[in-house]
Amino acid sequence: MNKPIYQTMKVVFAEPIRALNEMFSDTQSWGVSTLKEWIDGYESTRFTAIDGHTAIITSEYNM
Repeated sequence: MNKPIYQTMKVVFAEPIRALNEMFSDTQSWGVSTLKEWIDGYESTRFTAIDGHTAIITSEYNM
């Protein structure tokens, strides 16, 4: 059985993550209410904020 190969990326946003979350205020259009929900919505992809501007994104897919 092949194990998936995950890639990890550290992302430092110029704007605070809480400010980026405001982009998702129209949940009817986006289908989610936060950046984390939007990224986590991709299969085998996870978003973990580690501070106000930085997150770790892990995915089985090429990034």
